[in-house]
Amino acid sequence: MLSTRICAVCHKKALKEDLIRIVKQGDAYFIDDTYKMDGRGSYVCKDINCLTSARKKSALKRSFKAYVPDTIYDQLEAYGKSQN
Repeated sequence: MLSTRICAVCHKKALKEDLIRIVKQGDAYFIDDTYKMDGRGSYVCKDINCLTSARKKSALKRSFKAYVPDTIYDQLEAYGKSQN
């Protein structure tokens, strides 16, 4: 069975492997390339529009119901730029 998740920005369903997973462990946030880290996870499309809109829409803040540092948004935007 294929695992699908919902993007925190655009709310579209996609395969887990087609999304970027962000994990909250305590007060720290990480981008999880393995999709297996412990902690609360949220997903964002690899699409450049979703990656740049995440900060504007405070998508991760809503998803985690907590403050998310700008460094995570910077990492997402850098990821999007590296894919182009």
